[in-house]
Amino acid sequence: MLRRIGIGLAVCLLAVLALSAVVREQVRKALAEVFIGSRVSVGSLRLEEPWTVSLSEIRITASAYEIDVRKVLLDRGLHLTLLGPVVTLRAIPSLKEPPRRKNSRAVSGAETRVGARLSLGSIRARGLELKYRIDGITADLSGDVVYEPGAERFTRIDLDVPSLRRDELLITDARVRIGSHGEGEVSVGTITRQKVRLTGVRAHAQMSGRTLVLSDLEARLADGRVTGTARVDLTAPTRYEADLRIGQLDLAVLSRDLGIADKVGLNGLLDGRVALSGDAQDLRSLTGQLSGTEKGGDLIIQDKATLEHLARNIRQPQELVEAAFKEYHFDTASATLELSGDDLGLKVQLEGTKGKRYLEIKLHDLL
Repeated sequence: MLRRIGIGLAVCLLAVLALSAVVREQVRKALAEVFIGSRVSVGSLRLEEPWTVSLSEIRITASAYEIDVRKVLLDRGLHLTLLGPVVTLRAIPSLKEPPRRKNSRAVSGAETRVGARLSLGSIRARGLELKYRIDGITADLSGDVVYEPGAERFTRIDLDVPSLRRDELLITDARVRIGSHGEGEVSVGTITRQKVRLTGVRAHAQMSGRTLVLSDLEARLADGRVTGTARVDLTAPTRYEADLRIGQLDLAVLSRDLGIADKVGLNGLLDGRVALSGDAQDLRSLTGQLSGTEKGGDLIIQDKATLEHLARNIRQPQELVEAAFKEYHFDTASATLELSGDDLGLKVQLEGTKGKRYLEIKLHDLL
């Protein structure tokens, strides 16, 4: 009798161990599917409460990042919940996978041996924390995300980004809220690039595969209104493009923001359109057309150095240039914008009762 009981207990123990191996391997595979190209290790397994299994000591590593998860819960609906994942990102030393050590072995497929396979439900990350400090980029991020294995996108994103900085780009107070249908809202307190500053950014967000589409976009720039659309391709390398309409852009506020108000006196309002595109590394293209409103405006240049530079560029005596831009009022204005490297070029045409004025301005390292 005792021998039978011992055999029964041994069989039960082996079954539990086999099931444990199956669950651990399926969790590992599900996480590897989300974090493509990464190596996933799963530690111990225990029964947390009826129909809920917890796994601890989870580590997800790749050449560019490492994720340590305090605990993973697997409920009877086969949904995974990652608790308190802390993400550490690092510079990519090489695009090649590191060589496998001689004594290491790949994890065997336990589900093949026992003929079982789990169909996992959603994967949730709660209490996600990310601090990014690499190659001039700093970012702080926290929140929750949900992913359905096999889906083309995360099925729910709820993230706060207090700050993100890359070189001269600074984003503050950003929030991303995308629900189960791939729709939601993105808002940003401020986006500052060099001396250009957008505030109060809001947009409707739609995830389409690996592309984030922003529509009904609204923001403020130099007391003017910015509206339009944008697309962000989240596949590597990340790329973006935007088509923006600008209304009632205040030239006095813009010249102050650009730090040229002490050299050039400007007032008036502009409307227009700007198209831009870029990638994770930099802004690659920017073109635009702007025109003045019915009220016109004023252009006054009193800075001697600016007048001397302008006189040399248009090959006119400085006395004539000083007279031409002394309290000049324009009734109509038009301008074209084009990015060349890190410099923004502007070709401006003004017309008023004192005649026409043509200006070619190059703003160095503005964007």
